Amino acid sequence: MTLLINSWNLVCFSVMTVSAQYWPIIPGLKWLIILATSLLFSFCFHRLRWIRGGLLAVIVTAVCAHLYQIRVETVFQDGRDITITGKVDSLFKEISHGQIMNFSVESINSRKINHLFRPYIKLAIPSGEQFLLGERWKLDVRLKPVYGRLNEAGFDQEKYYVSQHLHANAIMQGKSQRLTEEVSLRLLLHARIADLSRNLEGQPLLMALAFGDRNYIPPQLWNKLKSSGLIHLVAISGLHIGIAFMLGWLAGKSFSLLHPGMLFFPMLTGLFLAVFYAWLAGFSLPTQRALMMCFLISVLPQLRLTYSRWQILLLTVCIILFFDPFAPFAISFWMSFCAVAAIYLLLGCTIFIRSGKLKQLVLMQGMLVLVMTPVSGHFFSGISLISPLYNLIFVPWFTFVLVPLIFLALMVSFIAPGSSVWLLRLADLGLEPVLFAIDYTEDMWLHLSGTAACILAVVVIVWILSPLLERFLQVLLVSIACLCLGFRHEAGGWQLDVLDVGHGLAVLISRDGGHILYDTGYRWNGGSIAESVIAPVLIRRGVDQLDELILSHTDSDHAGGRDFIETYFSPVLRRASERLPGYLPCIRGNVWRWKGLDFQVLWPPQSVRRAYNPHSCVIRISDEDVSVLLTGDIDGISEYLLSRGGDRLRSDIMLVPHHGSQTSSTHGFVERVQPKVAIASLGKGNQWGMPSEMVVDTYIDRGTIWMDTGEYGQISVKVKDKSWQISSLRATDSQPWYRQSLRNRVE
Repeated sequence: MTLLINSWNLVCFSVMTVSAQYWPIIPGLKWLIILATSLLFSFCFHRLRWIRGGLLAVIVTAVCAHLYQIRVETVFQDGRDITITGKVDSLFKEISHGQIMNFSVESINSRKINHLFRPYIKLAIPSGEQFLLGERWKLDVRLKPVYGRLNEAGFDQEKYYVSQHLHANAIMQGKSQRLTEEVSLRLLLHARIADLSRNLEGQPLLMALAFGDRNYIPPQLWNKLKSSGLIHLVAISGLHIGIAFMLGWLAGKSFSLLHPGMLFFPMLTGLFLAVFYAWLAGFSLPTQRALMMCFLISVLPQLRLTYSRWQILLLTVCIILFFDPFAPFAISFWMSFCAVAAIYLLLGCTIFIRSGKLKQLVLMQGMLVLVMTPVSGHFFSGISLISPLYNLIFVPWFTFVLVPLIFLALMVSFIAPGSSVWLLRLADLGLEPVLFAIDYTEDMWLHLSGTAACILAVVVIVWILSPLLERFLQVLLVSIACLCLGFRHEAGGWQLDVLDVGHGLAVLISRDGGHILYDTGYRWNGGSIAESVIAPVLIRRGVDQLDELILSHTDSDHAGGRDFIETYFSPVLRRASERLPGYLPCIRGNVWRWKGLDFQVLWPPQSVRRAYNPHSCVIRISDEDVSVLLTGDIDGISEYLLSRGGDRLRSDIMLVPHHGSQTSSTHGFVERVQPKVAIASLGKGNQWGMPSEMVVDTYIDRGTIWMDTGEYGQISVKVKDKSWQISSLRATDSQPWYRQSLRNRVE
């Protein structure tokens, strides 16, 4: 019974802590006192022992959440332009206009900050400056709140910042003063290995394997690693810490055979090497989790405590969550523990126990594929088809060849740097088959829609529980799940989504499995909105081809992702107001019908050689009852000329021209459209000061509901049965607490 209660409390603690990422509010001081008192009573009254885990989880999570909020408020309490003193706490990463790194703030405007409340910021410095890990600096900076984009799929910057315990962004400006020139031993070792490997083809992977530094890996190589399913092998994680522990344990075991009295030596050498590897990786969160598991596996047997594998896993989860309740915000948390859980599931199977070593390896890869497919589908919207084969080959190769060689090179570099270059060359030679193999995997990535990932997850869960369920019940559960997911995508209506793309525009029109994209967002050096936002949304919905691509005009914030969309989603038809090869003209008078929706182009009057803001393609989309006006970036003059068109402008929903700039949204034009809802696509806190307060007032004063993606995230309009419903991902009364902290507490 005691074991059952302990397991129950561990499960309750884990579940309650994981749920914190969905809490809209955090319990205040009064509630914390009540919860703490209840926890004390549960130790006094035996019958209340069942609630200990849940109560402790709420208390720990609430305290950490309040500390996070205090740190956010601390960094912004003196305004945006401040002078800070602190320490460089990470290796730098090159970006288009300089470098970024993590910076621990010790004082603001000469005011020392208590260690408990010190903020942790992402610092950007201009090109030409050189900051080194471990150095202390005094800097003039401009703070920027963490305003992340929020869409149904794609990277969630706000959640990522919480998982990394980052509280703000900052840009260095003005004076800078280096206070200490002491740099960390890790940085010296990093610089030495980088210099010794600079002429090696495999240097990007060597640096990733040695220090967890993926800044050397170019995007093309990263995509190949992703398609091959080997990306986890070049990011120091639980697998690598486990390898280090195993190598240290084997070395210690060999030594203890010569000295039989040193029973604890294998455990100590294993832990030492695991800690050393984690230190090289900067004690990243995945390495911390792996270290905790290695420690428990080593210590529990010495304490004569008998625990099952599952209890060790559960205890590891709880200890990690106790010290870091924000760990579940990171994808790596779920990938790590799901992979370990998959292996533990297999270790208890009779077929695995009775199999030979080779068959066990094959079975293990099969189990990992089965369990990790829905996990990968959920987080990455796809899986690698070649991953099982490549992992079967290369996991042992990394375990027994590459990682030991890199370890030896690191150890030798302390005493004989010149000699370590030969070990690095051997490791580089060992990477050649890896680089050769991933060259043929570009087409091996299978995209999974959100529905497919959910169905796979249900199938896997039912399969895991199959010993406890009758065959009929298994089929029934899977069938019900498929039916429920099917109802989510019932036909009959149509939907318009204004994606949250920052300063730019991307609008998706969907009906009966067809999709039209109006504009593609902006592009930057090494990426684009099309790749980071639009593609994940389309893939999540199971879209592999667009019916149409419409470019309002060719400014970079509207057409920056054009090449990517054309390459990966092959639009059947393409339209633009600019004369582009392969594009139909998008000019006044063009009308067409698509799946029962009428499209009418109202502007510009003719195609142009280069389409700027005033030449934006203005389209009115309507069914029999509801109409939407897409306006691009038209200016006041274009609006005046359009306004002479009479009632054809009138629409229920209107896309605000030019992101809410003062150059557009004239009173006459807005009166002609008479929108019930005005939606602006813009980035919160953007450098252009959009939307203009005057423009917002223009809409609000006439009774129009104002919404913008900077405040509301992705905005969706669902039309069905002669009515429409509008929703957003940042519903003000149900936002998770951390989104409110990062945004509302700094304004």
